[in-house]
Amino acid sequence: TVTRGSLTRVCNVSVSQPTTPGQPNLVITKQVKNLGPSQTTGFSSSVNAKLNDVVSYEIVVSNNGAEDATSVVLSDSSIINSNATNFTVSRSYQGSLQTGIHLGTLAKGDSVTIRYNARVSIDQGEIRNVASVSAGNASSRQAIAIVIVTKDAPPPTTNTGGNCNNSNNSCNN
Repeated sequence: TVTRGSLTRVCNVSVSQPTTPGQPNLVITKQVKNLGPSQTTGFSSSVNAKLNDVVSYEIVVSNNGAEDATSVVLSDSSIINSNATNFTVSRSYQGSLQTGIHLGTLAKGDSVTIRYNARVSIDQGEIRNVASVSAGNASSRQAIAIVIVTKDAPPPTTNTGGNCNNSNNSCNN
């Protein structure tokens, strides 16, 4: 995360390991998009949002290895997962977002896409949403998407009035 003044940007780095012959190689990406009124960009690794904005997450898990990955499970952690809506998985699965999405076997060359929306439930701070994928015969991988929540500025205070005398520069409220 790089911050300069009020601007913050997140850079994700993916390091690929050479595929061992006869092994699966799981790859995971996670992105987020703000669907609310403060929307400014499409899917990216981080977005800005306000309280009650709806954000959309997209997770893609692929097997770029030479063999099928078995017992594949996707876990996703975030404080806003409990209010997830429009949850879709591009293939059959068991489990849930909260308990883990059991994908079974992911064949070599295949991928699966998971999408869901969630309402931002904090008024200020950072929501770091980490997705992890594991398999019985492959190394675990993680990806992160960040929602930077900024508080709306308070409304300007209004003068409630009073009596002012311009001739002697005095006021009483």
